Amino acid sequence: SIALMCDVEKMFHQFRVDEKDRNYLRFLWMEEDYRMKVHLFGATSSPGCTNYGLKQIAKDYEEDSPEVANFIRKNFYVNDGLTSVDSFKSAKKLIKEARDMCAKGNLRLHKFISNSREVMEMIPCSERANDLKDIDLSFDDLPIERALGIQWCGIRQFPVPTCAQGSTTGPSRHPVHCSICLRPAGLSGTIRAYREANLGRDVQGWCRLG
Repeated sequence: SIALMCDVEKMFHQFRVDEKDRNYLRFLWMEEDYRMKVHLFGATSSPGCTNYGLKQIAKDYEEDSPEVANFIRKNFYVNDGLTSVDSFKSAKKLIKEARDMCAKGNLRLHKFISNSREVMEMIPCSERANDLKDIDLSFDDLPIERALGIQWCGIRQFPVPTCAQGSTTGPSRHPVHCSICLRPAGLSGTIRAYREANLGRDVQGWCRLG
């Protein structure tokens, strides 16, 4: 599988607060009284309000691409999008159509990253994740990335979970013993990865979704 990750640029600031509700976001600064016109980081209401707006974009433009609308509805946690597809062709199509759909709602999808070098090569440097803007995709190793409580890197074209916290040796390209809760991403189970001496073995030998 080809893993994909992306981000909505400055998502909270892309959605305006209704004028009648701005008093709830009133604050004092340098003896002046201000009200926020957009949602701000730190407000408990911001994730829910902006998530609703993102899902509304998927609903409004679902006829253009039901697959992309479904990706936006089900594979985003606030501003982070995470999914996997079966082929380079599917990845290319999803990236293009997702960016187009979000652009219709004045949102910009960027900071793309994938465990597929072929996918990364088709994405302009300006739209890649920061860690991938200055590397040579022909020679350099893909960096280990962290998203929604897990870390993964590209090995044999699939993401490898590694211990995000509590490791005494730091991140490793080898599968390690770990147990990571993925409830924020909508998964109720736990990923358990087991160390294998031989990385050539099939992934099913050491990774199980419980």
